[in-house]
Amino acid sequence: MSDLMLYAMDKEIGRLLVSAGLASRLPAGDLQYTPATTDTMIIVCGDNGTFYPGVNLPYNPMRAKASPYQTGIAAPLIVAGPRVIQPGRTVTNMVNAVDLFALFGEIAGLNVRAVVPPSHILDSVPMMAYLTNAMAGPSRQYNFSELGSTVPPNVHISPSVFTIAGQKVGSDTLFSTEALCVDEGAEWFGPGAPVVYDTCCDVRANVYTNLSILPTSVWTVRNDRYKLVKSERASCDANINPYEFYDLKPTLIGAACEAHYACMLVWQAFSRDDSSAAPSHGMCSQEPCSADSRQEQVSIECHY
Repeated sequence: MSDLMLYAMDKEIGRLLVSAGLASRLPAGDLQYTPATTDTMIIVCGDNGTFYPGVNLPYNPMRAKASPYQTGIAAPLIVAGPRVIQPGRTVTNMVNAVDLFALFGEIAGLNVRAVVPPSHILDSVPMMAYLTNAMAGPSRQYNFSELGSTVPPNVHISPSVFTIAGQKVGSDTLFSTEALCVDEGAEWFGPGAPVVYDTCCDVRANVYTNLSILPTSVWTVRNDRYKLVKSERASCDANINPYEFYDLKPTLIGAACEAHYACMLVWQAFSRDDSSAAPSHGMCSQEPCSADSRQEQVSIECHY
């Protein structure tokens, strides 16, 4: 299904370029597109994360879309047009979706920080250097993401359960109606169900004893190498450490001293602007790292 969606998107983008006069079709049907000869910048950005059926090994479908892990929040970003120097290359520096605001300003010749009133805080950082200079250094030192319910507070959310890779996974934050739940392939435990439960903790206690429950809210901060995750969980998961720390570019498993130092650095970044959201103190574990076969390759447990 994911492959078919990509094929369809590829075809529709090609049709759009041709209809806009930015490309043409060759006799064999191939697309003829020469960005340097156009006056239009084209930006294609994926949605947040990969839906679990499209997650391939060695990645873990349990850490797909709607999770705070790399497969859950990383998305493709493609930029083409006359301002791109040396097209066809990959930029590995961190970019956040909010940086597109600054990029649109740069394309128009505007400094968004000079135009937007100082009272409005901007998280966006410039991106144009990545397009015009193949050797450009990183614009971001840190990247931040958060996940939570987008449903208004006065709307009641009922528990729902997905089957992902043979495992039962519950959520207390997604659906307010049975129709939405069923349409997304989940099992509904709200009004109209054979048995109604208030929370996924109730579902675990009475139906699926091995039910994994998604956090209600998640915050993550990372630098180029390390990532800290903080989760707010259901009451029946209160015994789970809310903090996870990952090495995104693992080297030797036994590098505990380096891991401890990095844990402290990321903890400091996480707590700098909001001490109430930070751990009670910054004592990170100096135990040896434990290998993790998922995309966060090495996990270091931080004790707070």
